[in-house]
Amino acid sequence: MNVNRFTLILITGIAVVYRLVYKIDEDFFLDGILNVFTIIAATIVMIGVIVRDVNDYKLSRSSKQLLPTFTSVLFLLVIAVSLYALNRRDNTPTIVFASYSGDFNGASLDLRANGTYKFTNYALGADYFRGKYTIKDSVIILDKSDIDNVIRSNRLVIRSAPFVPGTGLMIYQINKQGQVLEDELSFQVRRITGDNVEKKEAPWQ
Repeated sequence: MNVNRFTLILITGIAVVYRLVYKIDEDFFLDGILNVFTIIAATIVMIGVIVRDVNDYKLSRSSKQLLPTFTSVLFLLVIAVSLYALNRRDNTPTIVFASYSGDFNGASLDLRANGTYKFTNYALGADYFRGKYTIKDSVIILDKSDIDNVIRSNRLVIRSAPFVPGTGLMIYQINKQGQVLEDELSFQVRRITGDNVEKKEAPWQ
């Protein structure tokens, strides 16, 4: 086995896992370009390693010469399975989608039918935060009380807001006493789906 090729595959595989899997919930405006270059570079390295491994194997007939190739295939499988599983997180239907839009930044909250949420904080790029929520006594309770210094309470409530076009609803952050935190960000409800919601029978009504 060529130690240098094995080390090169390890470094390349770890770099690809870091860029495509570990950083999947971070999206800077140059990340797409960097990911493309990472994939191209990794493909070139992998092809080069496989070709040399096969040539060495033909000469020695030792399966150890193919270890870097087997390692690269293992990395490919791990990355493919991880990306498939991670991308499935967004397949659950949304029941409430709310957002805030500033001059150069914004944030959105996506409440899913399976009791999970996706919070997005964006400017030049975007950071995604995921977790679970429950609804108790008309209050939406998140599993985190501080999300990226934007959501500062784990308790949210949906209330009527006649000044809001479309749904006429807003999501407010509240304290344990049910008082609206006036200094914290509120979100305009952009979309609501589900039979109960359409009939105004949702638990927050």
